[in-house]
Amino acid sequence: MVDDRCIVELRDGRPESPPKKFRDCLFKVCPVNRYAAQKQYWTEQKRFISGESTFDDDMMNKLRIAAEKEKEQNELEFRKTQGNVIQYGTTVQLLHVKSDKYVTVQKNSPAKCERNAMKVYLDRAGNEGSWFIIEPAYKHYVIGDSVAAGNKISLVPYSVNSQTSGHVKHQLHLSHFLLKDHQTAAEVNCLNECTEWQVFMFLLFNENQPDIVKSGDVVRLFHADQQTFLTLDAIPKTCPPQDVVFLRMTNRPSAADATSSRALWEVQVVQKDAYRGGAAKWREVYRFKHLATDMYLTAIPATSPVKPASNGRRASLLHMK
Repeated sequence: MVDDRCIVELRDGRPESPPKKFRDCLFKVCPVNRYAAQKQYWTEQKRFISGESTFDDDMMNKLRIAAEKEKEQNELEFRKTQGNVIQYGTTVQLLHVKSDKYVTVQKNSPAKCERNAMKVYLDRAGNEGSWFIIEPAYKHYVIGDSVAAGNKISLVPYSVNSQTSGHVKHQLHLSHFLLKDHQTAAEVNCLNECTEWQVFMFLLFNENQPDIVKSGDVVRLFHADQQTFLTLDAIPKTCPPQDVVFLRMTNRPSAADATSSRALWEVQVVQKDAYRGGAAKWREVYRFKHLATDMYLTAIPATSPVKPASNGRRASLLHMK
């Protein structure tokens, strides 16, 4: 099941000791996308399919081209603003890294727990409800000051507060009520009640490049000589089931085409601050977390006789921890 709700797991990790599911907590700060042409195309496309549209094929094609150009312009704007310092008063979008969806406020829908609040969810394409103004949580920062890592901020939805007025603005808000189907978590909604969010830097913009291996990347560890992947799986017919790490052969024509999810590992570049990621460099210290089990790859001394390696290298055993 795909869950598009925004929630906070209570008592599950702190900055100095992040939760195991830390990838679920990562968001990319993006400039605002424009949606006017795309919104018109989506609306007319639905009407066209149902037979209610007055547009012909030629007009629909023009709308499609305009929507594609708008998307290209959004991508160009993203590249142009990379590396800019975020200031208080800037309007941004928050892209959830794992799901590739935008945090979005749905003005006309109530939240599930607090019915007087507005629904917040993750949207694949985003819309005007995905625009948030970054405002200081305390008065010793003002609009125009730079936002630094560690600052506490308020996230004010642009589409809601441009039409309303009041002492406390509507903002991303952590509910006081636990979810009925998830008793260790509280929902995130939009309400005119103060909620502070503290910003922690995971990756700098120049570390977060597609051609650089970095914290959070998911990789397969391939043994070039033996054409095998490092895999964690259970030994068949053992009670209780015992997980072991081994090099798995594949029957595929090309070993590099193997697709087992048991061979997926998350890269973690070890830093002084536990919540901080980084770009991979030679002679750095790394950890590899098995994606399916959240256990870490560990080398331990052999406790039983191990056949010496034919190449003269010292043998070691791997296990999960």
